[in-house]
Amino acid sequence: MHKKKPEILKCTIRTDVLKHEKPIIGIDPGVSGAFAVINQDHAVLCDFPKIKINNKSAINLPHLKELILQAADPTISTVYIENVHAMPGQGVTSMFTFGCSKGQLEGLCVGLGMDVRFISPQKWKRYFNLLGESDMAVRNAASQFINVLPEYSIHALEALLIAIGGYSTDYESGE
Repeated sequence: MHKKKPEILKCTIRTDVLKHEKPIIGIDPGVSGAFAVINQDHAVLCDFPKIKINNKSAINLPHLKELILQAADPTISTVYIENVHAMPGQGVTSMFTFGCSKGQLEGLCVGLGMDVRFISPQKWKRYFNLLGESDMAVRNAASQFINVLPEYSIHALEALLIAIGGYSTDYESGE
């Protein structure tokens, strides 16, 4: 059923990232997405677990719930979900599937009692000067906060940056 069981990868993070003690979570939505949890002194990165439903990949939500609960106390966590939209040239079916996964992730987070906030790709990428940039630029931006290892997927690193970008822009605006 699973191609590969996702691993929770724990790493140290710069200690000045959070201005308070509550963990923050970043989510890069989509079936190939990932989440990152940032605590005071470490980060946890994990690709989404997947299952096959009618021969199509889908997020294994019960397993994802377990992984999130292992990584953070959701009732005191703020989660930043990338607020993705349909883009020109993408197929109707793929965009519907992508939108459904975003809704499932929002429902899971709300159900766990998290404070859910959305951040546009443009906003978090602008925060890191990544608009129109490559995967290497994402890796370089993430390396400002953690020691980026090859086993970290680009989605997990984006989830880390979504969390930091969302938190930082909220903190700067006083939210």
